[in-house]
Amino acid sequence: MTTRNPRFQWSTDAGRALAGGNYRIRVVPADGSVSAEDAIQGFATWEQQTTATTEVYPGAASAIPLQPGSTYAWQVVRELLTSTGTELLANPIYWFRMAAATDDPTSTGRRVAAGDVGPTVQLNRLGQALGLGNQLDGFRPTGQIIVDGRPIAAELLEKLLQALLAGDIAVRSITVR
Repeated sequence: MTTRNPRFQWSTDAGRALAGGNYRIRVVPADGSVSAEDAIQGFATWEQQTTATTEVYPGAASAIPLQPGSTYAWQVVRELLTSTGTELLANPIYWFRMAAATDDPTSTGRRVAAGDVGPTVQLNRLGQALGLGNQLDGFRPTGQIIVDGRPIAAELLEKLLQALLAGDIAVRSITVR
């Protein structure tokens, strides 16, 4: 992650818009954690309750600033009001790493190879190479990723981006929905 104020985005419960309830997003440092569950139990750098399905990490006193080179875990829990009380629906725990100052491809410091950075920076570089400027800056894919008409696992996206940036694979078209 290269931005100090990342945008977190999630969808409603399996695409169903259920009335009532709130979302609680929690971001915690994950450096040294042995598991996602262990990490998310730590002291939060930021917690927010909202009815929206997107939030931006604040640059104000309400959150501890994200540190370059550090890894963080985040999770959204839906607090759904039911006739029998409040039901908590926990999403999976996700991870991201803040780029170190030397990882920033726009910095005047060391330039890094395509394989040394995560998908967010790689997508931005690919967008620049395709003439999109910085339109993909900070974009993080969510949902299903389709390559050649078939879904691929999110972890394969990074390898695909590396091959695209290295010129091993040519781009014929891209569709973002």
